[in-house]
Amino acid sequence: MDESVRRLLDRLAAGLARIIPRASGSIAERYDEFGDLGDRAAGTTTETEIRAADEIGETMRPGAPVSDESSGARPHPLRGLWLERKVPADSADPFTSIMDLPHDEAAAVAERMGKRIENADYVDTRTQAEAWLRSHAAMKGSPSAHSPLYFKLVSEQGTYPAQEGSVVIRIPADSIPAEHLTLTVEDSFFNYQMVAGTPASNLPEGLVPRVVHGVDADTALALDTTHRDYLDAARPGRYIEAQVWSRDAPILAVARAEFRAGIPADRVITVRPGSADGHGPTGS
Repeated sequence: MDESVRRLLDRLAAGLARIIPRASGSIAERYDEFGDLGDRAAGTTTETEIRAADEIGETMRPGAPVSDESSGARPHPLRGLWLERKVPADSADPFTSIMDLPHDEAAAVAERMGKRIENADYVDTRTQAEAWLRSHAAMKGSPSAHSPLYFKLVSEQGTYPAQEGSVVIRIPADSIPAEHLTLTVEDSFFNYQMVAGTPASNLPEGLVPRVVHGVDADTALALDTTHRDYLDAARPGRYIEAQVWSRDAPILAVARAEFRAGIPADRVITVRPGSADGHGPTGS
């Protein structure tokens, strides 16, 4: 076996030995059992690769810091959670907003949906609310969409029940870059109305208006304590709304294709982790 290959394998063994004592000894001797493995690898191992083996051994130490997917990046603040969105089953595109329409058309749609505000124009007020949200999104990110897509942040898929005539779309929360997310406790419209000095008559008691940027979600929201119950969208009471500021996320393209392919019998489309890069299953 080529000496550089043997050195590489022995250094890997040393790294393993730090956490698994029985791994000590020469891995090269074990690989020799496979005949010409060393011959095929001869001449291909560089000093850089040997140094990399040393680094692997170092990171295998008990207590060594664990990086995100070996990249050293900070884990997504919403890893392990889900985003759920309910849309009409006859939608041409599940990822559009009435705010994409001209004012009069948007107002007509809002009227049909029963969206009204006392002594104010709904579309005008929503335009102001989304400008307010967007200003927060731009503080630590680059929102590419003029208007956000609205989701509920939930801990378990299925806490946002589907209804006749609608479809629930579920995607992993960490499939949307944190830089393209903002969040509010309760409806962002409620939050904005409070900030604007025109609180709604049905304002949730004790609500303190604020916008949390996606990159700060795991520290600004107490998702394991105070806000844990808010992650159950089927439970009466408060919830957390997520605003997605990108229409180009690959996960949305997968969900859109699933939606257009046909509505499942349970009226739920779940895009599972890895689906956006072709490695994970979809389906409910």
